[in-house]
Amino acid sequence: MASIRKTVLGIVFTILTIVVLGILSRQIYLYHRQLSREYFDMEYRLMQARERIQEEVRKGENALQTNYMVLPEKDLPVGVVLRIHEGICMACYRASAEYFARRASEERITWSVVGSYSSEGGFRKTFEPWNIGDASTSNFPWLHLPADGIAVPYVFVLSDSGQVSDVFFLGKTADSLRIDAYLEMLRREAIVLEK
Repeated sequence: MASIRKTVLGIVFTILTIVVLGILSRQIYLYHRQLSREYFDMEYRLMQARERIQEEVRKGENALQTNYMVLPEKDLPVGVVLRIHEGICMACYRASAEYFARRASEERITWSVVGSYSSEGGFRKTFEPWNIGDASTSNFPWLHLPADGIAVPYVFVLSDSGQVSDVFFLGKTADSLRIDAYLEMLRREAIVLEK
């Protein structure tokens, strides 16, 4: 009788364990599915935001009037800045950056290159083959600006108080009309410093 009771209790315990594991497994599956759904929803919204920004860049409506403060750093160059950082296909934007450099030089606009590469060698290796003229260069590995998340090189104006404004995203082709319009806007607003 005791052995039958142990057998029945063992079977009941096994069945309960299987049921509980099944319920837990189902809950874990539903939770994972919900997280996956939220993840893909977030990815989709991020993709849409990137597409909107890229569309603005293609239309030439990317001279965004933004103002935000950067971390105070006495060595940051004031004036027009070309921003590059690790994680961007810089070779993809070479023609655009070189055209910007040539036109800025022709317009006698003082500008500089600011990077945030983990190594100085990586920073130099990125733009040394480019024909960027006599722009000054600085690398600040710690510097991260909000527009860096778009993963496109961009130009902006940095005031002596550390404010960033007039952000302009470079395209993958040397879009002369957009770049010329941006430089003209800077000149009209008397933002640029002359050589």
